[in-house]
Formats: sequence, C-alpha cells, structure tokens
Amino acid sequence: MKLLVGLGNPGREYENTRHNAGFCVLEKIVEKEDGQWGSEAKANALIYRMKIGSEEVILALPQSYMNLSGEVVSDLLRWFKLSNDDLIIVHDELDLPFGTIQVKKGIGPAGHNGIKSIIQKLGTQDFIRVRIGIGETEKNIPSEKFVLEKFTDSEQKTLDKVYESAREKIYGIVKYGYSEFISKHNSGNSRLEPNSGNSKLVD
Repeated sequence: MKLLVGLGNPGREYENTRHNAGFCVLEKIVEKEDGQWGSEAKANALIYRMKIGSEEVILALPQSYMNLSGEVVSDLLRWFKLSNDDLIIVHDELDLPFGTIQVKKGIGPAGHNGIKSIIQKLGTQDFIRVRIGIGETEKNIPSEKFVLEKFTDSEQKTLDKVYESAREKIYGIVKYGYSEFISKHNSGNSRLEPNSGNSKLVD
C-alpha cells in the first residue's frame, strides 16, 4: 500500500492557486477515476482509495493549512500502518520553472513550508516527492504572494498537460518503485518546452 498526499490549503479562496498544485494533481486523478472524496481515517484529510496495477493507493488531501501538513501526514502514516518508504508527496515547487515536473527523494524543503513541516514531524527527508514547477515569479512580486495567486490565462492553457504528466509519473513510481522509475526515466524530470508557438511536455 502507498500513501499519496497532495499539498495545498483548504478553502475556496485557495482553489486553483499555484500553492495548491499538489491538491490539483490528486483531484484530477480522482476525477479521471470518476471517484469521490471521503473521510475514513482519524486524520484531518479527505481520502480516496484506488488501485494502480495491483498496488492499493490511499490518496489524501490534508485539510489543515500548509504549514501544518506534517501533523496530518504523520497521523495518516500511523493510521494506515505505513512507513516513510510508502509515502509520496505531490507539491508545488517555486524553485522549478513553470511546467517542470521533478521526482526526487531525500532532499531538503527548499523553503516550502509544507515540506518543512513534514520533515520536522517525521524526523527525516527520506520520502518521495513529485515537485510541480510553478516558478519564474515576477521580480516585483514577493514569493509568499506569488504562490497564493491563481495561474495566469497562458499557464491555464497548459495545466492539464502538466497535471497529466504528473499523474503518469505517479503511476510509474507506484508500478516500478522509485529506483527503477528513475532508472527508466533518467533524472525523473519533464518540462514544458515551446515548439513553434505551442507547448509540449518533453522528458
């Protein structure tokens, strides 16, 4: 069993903001499954169960604010009797250009308060992260304001491709395991690349 957690802030005012990219990826997965979120664990999170191949996967959206994500993740791991090796976190990443998706394990929070909270609560950074690039902030906008803004119209046009690429990577991680997935996909990165006025995802 794997625990797949999307990071974000609950509440309508945060819907479709850059900081909620982790939420959006999991919501797209559940939408594609024609599923519905519920609450079955003694944790402050929305839950959806599914299978990827033969592996059971618990999808979770913490309903705490971002800087308290560690409390929810810790509770979920304990409730489902899982270890850090079973954990996959999907989140926005300001340090990556918009459209870049990077799969990493065992790295620091890079200023992300949700990841910082999880590392502090678990006492380790040795878990898998699917990082959704939201970067290239305008110089005159503070990062804390930028991440809470909604995506621009031009970004919206490619978001479905970004989220679909993230979904494919998540399925690959669950199917093959982290090490084999990275081996099969080189660095585990993909990005949006302009091509004669269009955007496409490239590995």
